[in-house]
Amino acid sequence: MSRAVVLFVTALCLLSSGEPSVGADQTFTVPHQPLLIIPAGSPLRYKSVSPYGDVEFEGKVVVKGTYYFGRSRANSRRDFELTFVPSREVYAVLPYFKGYRHLEEIEIANPDDFINAVIPPGKLVELRKKRWGFISGKIDIWIDRFTARVECDAPIDQMRFLSVYKAEPVRIAQSMDVEGC
Repeated sequence: MSRAVVLFVTALCLLSSGEPSVGADQTFTVPHQPLLIIPAGSPLRYKSVSPYGDVEFEGKVVVKGTYYFGRSRANSRRDFELTFVPSREVYAVLPYFKGYRHLEEIEIANPDDFINAVIPPGKLVELRKKRWGFISGKIDIWIDRFTARVECDAPIDQMRFLSVYKAEPVRIAQSMDVEGC
């Protein structure tokens, strides 16, 4: 075989290696899930699929959103809950399943670490004196160990909180300011 043919075949193999081109979304087929898409430029990389079907990612990223910690009037006898509602900006960096791009909330895997880092102790004391209400604020946080799955036709995402990147002052509210149903 001539040297030119070997170079041509090598070039074809490199071009079809499966690596994404610059600026292109990466897609993966995951068993029992819709097509997985990692947005171009996302610092998160596909790692593996857990035995439970969670798609796991490596890397860390800043995620923007609004958090709510407390309990609603309807559930005033339940424990306090932490909810993180991502901003639309996360769509540019977080992986998602085709047809399931809109995230209503992302679970924080280590809620105690988040609460201790973000909410002043005095605000927690004030909140716990009430039967219901929320501490809320807009925040940008560093996260890693992002996981995603679709269950019962709904996306379920989880992330591990690392640290605060930027936060606005917290406030106590009577209800969550979440749009939509």
